[in-house]
Amino acid sequence: MSFKLDKIQMIEASCLSFSVNNKDADNILGFTFDYTAQSKADSINKLIFVQLNISINASLQEGKKNNVASFEFGFTYKVENLEELIQIIDEHKSLDKTLHMSLLGIAFSTARGMILTRGANTILKDAYLPIVNPSALLNPEFVN
Repeated sequence: MSFKLDKIQMIEASCLSFSVNNKDADNILGFTFDYTAQSKADSINKLIFVQLNISINASLQEGKKNNVASFEFGFTYKVENLEELIQIIDEHKSLDKTLHMSLLGIAFSTARGMILTRGANTILKDAYLPIVNPSALLNPEFVN
């Protein structure tokens, strides 16, 4: 079976934790971002969980970098035909790569909006999460 968008539903998008440090607001030249993603699938319930961790660093006028914010997001997707999109690779179950990258891309884009919302009126008002290739977030997938 092939990957079909109409078989996917995001059922939860949460900011699990975040912190913002407004201390160096006047000295910022720009921002850099570090991010990681972890995914897990529950084939019995047809669910895929994606966790994103995003750290935002400020480049300061003095040539230093300070961590000014960190976010942890959780996303849950229901995939009607999940069992058809699980592959066996080297004796391990793995998600279809197109499905996995699509879910990571959706999660990352949703996180961008959540950061803009939570960062309004803070040091993050000009910190826009970059557009990335979701394959940069791809990790080995283990399916229950």
